[in-house]
Amino acid sequence: MIFELVFYSLREGQLIKRYLLIMLILLSILFSACTIKLDSDLPAIAPTQTPAGNVDANKVTPDPVETSQPLSINQYEGDEFYENYVDSKEFLVRYLTKNESELNVPVYWYDDLINKTGRLYCRDFDYETLNSPNTGGNNISRILTLLPTKAARCTDGGKYMYLMYDTDKGQRLFLFSNAYGDNPNEFLFLSGVAVLMQERLSYSSFLSVKKGDSIDSLIEIDPAMEIYSEYLHKNYSKDNLDRLRDAYGPPVTVSILTDGAVKITYEYRDGKFLVDTVEYSEDYILSGRAEPVCYRIAEIDYVD
Repeated sequence: MIFELVFYSLREGQLIKRYLLIMLILLSILFSACTIKLDSDLPAIAPTQTPAGNVDANKVTPDPVETSQPLSINQYEGDEFYENYVDSKEFLVRYLTKNESELNVPVYWYDDLINKTGRLYCRDFDYETLNSPNTGGNNISRILTLLPTKAARCTDGGKYMYLMYDTDKGQRLFLFSNAYGDNPNEFLFLSGVAVLMQERLSYSSFLSVKKGDSIDSLIEIDPAMEIYSEYLHKNYSKDNLDRLRDAYGPPVTVSILTDGAVKITYEYRDGKFLVDTVEYSEDYILSGRAEPVCYRIAEIDYVD
């Protein structure tokens, strides 16, 4: 009887040990599974790359990156335009330069400045100012909002002003404005004609230009004429010429020279734009739809 009790106790003890061993094994398996799951949720740590040479990777200072990429015209939708609106009066107080110091002219992509600016070229802005003063097409605040620049210079004691832009292909764009009323240094609208300059030229090169010459024949004189010619053929046609002439005046170009400025108007005939009138001024003041416009620029602003 005593032997049987001892045997029974031993057997029960072995069963308990086996039970405890099984429980420990199961707990170990569960713990390992949880650890693997937690480790898998952690992001991988990228290995540290040692730069060439005996340099401590943790102390490397990267070289500055050049960010002088040409600019693009701002494209705004809906209220974005008004959220980014540039007030021309505030702008002029900050940036209008009255001396001939060098200005930082922004560089835009050629396609943006030439082909994405609407009807900016070959027209007299004063036509729109007089005919549709509320449309704002040539409002300087609008221009500065879509085409930002800090290159603004006034001339003749604040009576005239111009903005400057460069293309990545070497042309310089000038946009002019006459002071509003009798208020010097107050400019609200563009005046006259947008001017592209690609080379320094003198009036002697234009002496042979006469009525009936094709605008394409002027490319040898002024390379910017090629841009004007492409622009006119793209935007003007026999069907819309009368309407555009009524709204913006006859097609026109102005070339700023080292010894004056020359203004040429064109007529459309048989698919060609032919010279109609030629006006030269050695004091840079040319006639405009509303009033004369001064195209004089500082010597430092001529293209090289």
